Amino acid sequence: MRPLARIPVKTMPKRFLGSHLEPMFAARVRHEVDVYRTMGQSLNVAHLEAAFEDDVAVDLVLELCQGGTMWQRIKRGAYSERTAARLVREVLRAVAQCHAKGVIVRDVKPDNFLFLNDREDSPLKMVDFGLAQFCAPGDLLHDRAGTPFFVAPEVLKQNYSLPADVWSAGITAYQLLAGHFPWHRDPDIMEAQMKANEDDAMRTGRGGGGELRMTNKMLFRAILFAEFDFDWEPWPAISDEGKDFVQQMLQRDPEKRPTAVQLLHHPWLTRLDGGSGSSSSGGGSSSSRGSEGVDRGEGAGLEEEAPLNDTLVQRLQRYGTYGRLKQVALREVAALMLQDGAVLQGLAEAFRKLDTQGTGRVPFQLAVEELRNGDWDLSDSEVRTLLQQFDLDRDGLIDLAEWTAALMDWGAVEQREEWEAWVHKVFDLFDRDHSSRISTEELAQVLCGDGSDEELCIPDAVPAALRRVDVDGDGYVDFAEFLQMLHTSDADSLDLFPSRRLRRGSKRAQELAAQRKRTAQT
Repeated sequence: MRPLARIPVKTMPKRFLGSHLEPMFAARVRHEVDVYRTMGQSLNVAHLEAAFEDDVAVDLVLELCQGGTMWQRIKRGAYSERTAARLVREVLRAVAQCHAKGVIVRDVKPDNFLFLNDREDSPLKMVDFGLAQFCAPGDLLHDRAGTPFFVAPEVLKQNYSLPADVWSAGITAYQLLAGHFPWHRDPDIMEAQMKANEDDAMRTGRGGGGELRMTNKMLFRAILFAEFDFDWEPWPAISDEGKDFVQQMLQRDPEKRPTAVQLLHHPWLTRLDGGSGSSSSGGGSSSSRGSEGVDRGEGAGLEEEAPLNDTLVQRLQRYGTYGRLKQVALREVAALMLQDGAVLQGLAEAFRKLDTQGTGRVPFQLAVEELRNGDWDLSDSEVRTLLQQFDLDRDGLIDLAEWTAALMDWGAVEQREEWEAWVHKVFDLFDRDHSSRISTEELAQVLCGDGSDEELCIPDAVPAALRRVDVDGDGYVDFAEFLQMLHTSDADSLDLFPSRRLRRGSKRAQELAAQRKRTAQT
């Protein structure tokens, strides 16, 4: 008998008006599921495993994270500056990925980040997109949303966009370094604290220790106008780079606030890697692009990417954010490139090293072992989540087209003169009736095949694909929409994803080597 597995479930009880389901309930559930699907298989987000519905609730099954929330660890006291920087980098990676996908989180806070395990250097993952909205750069939202202690000034003014998430991440960064909120030295709040202490002394006969009951009015005034403390402990011991980093995040003018991507290239974070590759669980960027300062542009997505052996996990995460329709389309483009004898950026050679029998197919389990070879800091569930995307047809084997689709630098391929012709051939392949548009029935054939795989052919598979691709909302996918779906954008930058590449000889690498040795002996 197999042991029972622990699984985390977010239960969303159904709300009824009489005997009828509340009209907006289904829309809210579908919206949150859509956001999870949009974020895909990034290692910075606790991914959605499945969704189930019964008569009383909808249950979302999420990736299992057993290390508790970041807030639970903050309550133990302030972090060291280096550890705080590592965690802030993971928070900003998650935020940057959301923004690159056109998602504003609206509830970035320590309670919504979970540690994968109990290790002090555990990976950190974002959860809960209940308040998230799709929001393109420059779009403005006007409803107040979020947790009061973390909302940005512009949210209180009900005129905000993506920079509001950066403010919330800045409050989180301040908490990690100082162990409290930045307005604790505000005169009004100090006066209220003194009054609470006096009341507590009269009631108990002991001085101090009164609990401050901060009203929203007091809190919002502090967010809008209070002078934040960067002088008292522990700030004299914090580096100038660390102080500058947090101060930039907490600029009240959102136009002056750096983006999450720009902050990822701030020297306070780039020094984590010492200019020599990735750390253990955090994993720095392995991109070949420059990373000094906060003024770096966000385009640069078409420069040559770093070698595959340094960026394998980053490439798999990126591929996992594409959605099944784009993944299947890229596999067909890769197959056409193979037919045409196109250069595959060294991917064919890497594939042949795994395909030792020369069959043109690699067993799925062999790829699993490749990611368990001690070079990567990944849990077993993360390995399987990343690699199951390779095997699009679920036959237990990975062929060269599947391998190429997942690992190719598609930004470079898009610059080739053959690109649009390849894409048009794939579009025509999917457009079976040659009507110059792909219908829902044709999408079902592409996504589900004969319909025998229930995991692939969930009821929402086709509608979900249309919601991502059908820009004009006519229920079809035309060539322009198909081509735009395959376009490489800032969301495809490897810089947004942790590499999880272990340094040779690092403590974590030695731990994993010892584990493998014990496993081999048993």
